[in-house]
Amino acid sequence: MKTDPKYMQTIDSGWNPPPTCPDIDGTILYRDYGTDMTKTEYLASDLGKIPELMVMNDGRPVTKELWPERRKEIVDILCTYGFGYTPAKPAKIDAEVQYDSSKYTYAKVLKSMAGKAVVEQILLSFDAPYGRFRLPIQLIRPVYVERPPVIIHLAFSPSLNDRAPGSSVVSSYAPVEEIIDNGFAYVHVCYNDIIDDDTHGDYQTGFVNNGMGKVFCKGETRGLDEWGKVGMWAYGGSRVVDYLLTRDDVDHDCISVAGNSRLGKTALWCAAQDERIFAGLVNCSGFGGAGLMKVLNHRRLLDMIDSGGIDWWCERVKEYAEDATKLPYDAHFMLAMVAPRYVNLVAADGDFPHYQLADFLSAAAASPAFEIQGLKGFVSDEELPHPTVVYNEGHIGYALRPGSHYFSRWDWNRHMEFILKHRKTK
Repeated sequence: MKTDPKYMQTIDSGWNPPPTCPDIDGTILYRDYGTDMTKTEYLASDLGKIPELMVMNDGRPVTKELWPERRKEIVDILCTYGFGYTPAKPAKIDAEVQYDSSKYTYAKVLKSMAGKAVVEQILLSFDAPYGRFRLPIQLIRPVYVERPPVIIHLAFSPSLNDRAPGSSVVSSYAPVEEIIDNGFAYVHVCYNDIIDDDTHGDYQTGFVNNGMGKVFCKGETRGLDEWGKVGMWAYGGSRVVDYLLTRDDVDHDCISVAGNSRLGKTALWCAAQDERIFAGLVNCSGFGGAGLMKVLNHRRLLDMIDSGGIDWWCERVKEYAEDATKLPYDAHFMLAMVAPRYVNLVAADGDFPHYQLADFLSAAAASPAFEIQGLKGFVSDEELPHPTVVYNEGHIGYALRPGSHYFSRWDWNRHMEFILKHRKTK
């Protein structure tokens, strides 16, 4: 990467939070992780009995040579019992640039992003089994960086379908100027432009007549292992990768995908499946995301069914509604699928109880899949996490901050640090 230093700022710590988080009334909160056991003690205990990652379906121990075969087994398990099977990629993806800020100057200087970046609004389209699908995205590319690394942000809002040409994304959803100042290109994708999350009900309402479901789904009922909305959102992220690989002005070897909450789940599933992705940037992903379900409330699946969120997974998951810990996988399977690439987890101390510990333990449980390939997995010198800790030495990173369930500037900076630490420049 060739960069003029005067246009680059060093990634700072952003908000430098205290080790404890005050509540609204000023009370200092000390989070209860639900266990006094250390990481090592937990994973060795009956509580820590989770599905075996490093054992083949036929009982053989996994070796370096067997890992590709084991990865295929894990993919099949996660598709059958988790997110459903993902259709093949389209033969071709087309792109129409609907707005290009490079055409607009003031005093012969680029207007967009204070002259530091080109903003493009692009309509992607591809053929699917039952029609053609169109997905609007926004690409913001720094002009002072040659072939920048890219972060695809699977975001909650705003939808570019509802915004005027040339209007930028809302900064509260990503510190976009800071991202480009640190040498990254940024792609904004609104998840509801893929399939609407708030449209629930029967299969016809939730899928067949909804977004991407219109061109992929048919019939009266959803099959047991037919994909859910997380799979569709992840599929949309991979179609953005398809498009980026057609451009010669971004780094094809360093395309990462980021998301928060249910879109943290999505970013992880996208990175786990798509081996072209450099790193999955997984933020506050919660139950069904990066954290071990064994550590969390096993009745959460019932909550998901009641709220309509079960649409995120495949139908078979309903068979485990009473106890998700009986599923033949846990979150460490998804983290392991990313090997030998990278995944970075950021958690908030003020999120739902145990989420922080669940991510931490999942990172440790997935580490052998990286280590067996001669890589650093999760590198941590502490047995339980504390707020403001940042571990980014290994292929699995983890950071924890005080505060609420949110994709904060601090989180973005930790993710950017992680990528720049591991990115191999040419």
